[in-house]
Amino acid sequence: MKATLHKILTIASAMALAITSVNAQNEQMTKRFGATAADSLECVKNQSLYLGFYEQKNYETALPYWRQNFYECPASSENIYIRGQVMYQAFYDQTKDKAYLDTLMQILDKRSEYFGNKTGNDFRKAFFLHGYSQNHPELMMESYKILNSYLIDQPEVITSDVVMTQIINSVNLYARRQIKQEDVINDYSRIMNVLDNLAKSGAGAAQISDVRNVVDNLFRQCGVATCENIIPLFQPQVKERPDDTGLLKKVISLLDNAGCTTSDLYYTSVENLYKLEKSAAAAYHLAELNVQKDRLGDAEKYYLEAVAMETDPLYKSNYLTKLGTLELNMKNYPKARDYARQVIELNPNSGTAHFIIGSAYAGTRLGDDDFENKTVFWIAVDYFIKAKNLDASLTDRANESIAVCSANFPKKDEAFFVGIYDEGTPYTVKGWINERTTVRFRN
Repeated sequence: MKATLHKILTIASAMALAITSVNAQNEQMTKRFGATAADSLECVKNQSLYLGFYEQKNYETALPYWRQNFYECPASSENIYIRGQVMYQAFYDQTKDKAYLDTLMQILDKRSEYFGNKTGNDFRKAFFLHGYSQNHPELMMESYKILNSYLIDQPEVITSDVVMTQIINSVNLYARRQIKQEDVINDYSRIMNVLDNLAKSGAGAAQISDVRNVVDNLFRQCGVATCENIIPLFQPQVKERPDDTGLLKKVISLLDNAGCTTSDLYYTSVENLYKLEKSAAAAYHLAELNVQKDRLGDAEKYYLEAVAMETDPLYKSNYLTKLGTLELNMKNYPKARDYARQVIELNPNSGTAHFIIGSAYAGTRLGDDDFENKTVFWIAVDYFIKAKNLDASLTDRANESIAVCSANFPKKDEAFFVGIYDEGTPYTVKGWINERTTVRFRN
């Protein structure tokens, strides 16, 4: 008896599972094709009817049957929404009736509800709204809001098409005074961050570069990108958040593009970012900014930091050349020569380094002895000749310096009194210079 009861229970359990499975399938079929079997048959019939007229582009006749599918069996096929989109676009193009666009938005929302890809469908909505805003200006704000929500919350899904649409939305809405200067600046900043990330991904580099140029041009032309607008907006933010690398990079980029690189905000932002992300290039940038501001001591400090961090010989020689030029301008002639010599070690063909040494020697006085002070011009000319031989672009400057130095060579009778009688005689210039040259007389 127990065995029989167990067998009966097992069969009942299996039947219950089978019924549950069938019910689940029926529920899924009902969701897809309608509430009842009759509804499902109706959906299939309507699909066949509207599709025939749709393929003939007889959209008016197809529409009632399409609507039955749209409302009664919304999960049956994604093609309902794709074809509905085509039909309602055609209806709008024929009539310019905005009601068709409202339905088009509903179609895309329902497509997301039943078949996912909300992001893609939201972008489609934004593109349609943007495209039809010529006849309905209010639609541009709707497009702008949709895309802005993604730029703020999901920038990783943004494409170059979205970027182009949004920058046009932004500048046009600003021209109509529907958004503020601050909004346009923030839009531009977010868009440039997206383009930077797209460029880093390595896909479509040429296209990204073209898009960036368009975005830059539109931003500049809209009249927002001025120092007067950018500086007051971001100065308090940089003061409050000096460690925010994202903010600092955004401000630096904006000020750079607007030509505000001499502003205190630009310098502060670059300096703050350097403290957080040190690099040879950043140190060099700071050195150059300090040169512009005539803060030569700070410039020397940052040039030296750039040299210390740089591993590429070409860049290092460039930084050392800048250092040599800086010391030359500050009349620290021995230092100028030392940095120029380091350049020559890295790049023996540097005409500029030889020119720096020649200039350092030409500016030197070795003491109170008038003859000794004139001997520096012999060695200076040697370096100016090397400089123009190595770098033809220095020829004019070198020849001018050679002419000045030659006019200051000692005369033959002056040399006679110190025991020098012939040109071409080897001579070691004294003092810190301590280099060999040859005697030449002033004519």
